[in-house]
Amino acid sequence: MTRRDPTIRRIIAAVSADTGVSAGDIISDRRTAALVRVRDLAVLLAREMTPASLSAIGREIGDRDHTTVIAALGRAQERLSSDPEWAARYERLRGRLAVPLHPDRLIIAGAVSGPFRRRQSFFSHRRLFG
Repeated sequence: MTRRDPTIRRIIAAVSADTGVSAGDIISDRRTAALVRVRDLAVLLAREMTPASLSAIGREIGDRDHTTVIAALGRAQERLSSDPEWAARYERLRGRLAVPLHPDRLIIAGAVSGPFRRRQSFFSHRRLFG
């Protein structure tokens, strides 16, 4: 079984399954404290695990503005350091959604640093994957 790269919708589904809050509630307009905490978790995971812009994340999570996403990220970062239970849930979801990458993909993505990092042109991926 291969794992797919996480998408915002997949992240919302995983957060929904882990928290017991429906995906519909996560993207709803309701602003109860419990929903906001869950929504902030989804926003943080979407920002860290996808290449999506703040605007794209906002659109997927209830058609929100990018400034709302920025505020959610700030709340989520603060909660990570102050609430161990919330931080554990974040780490559990991050691990569940993580996709192991082939080492060549890491080099091309620039995620490998130090003596193993090789500079590659945009088109060099053909040599590795073509």
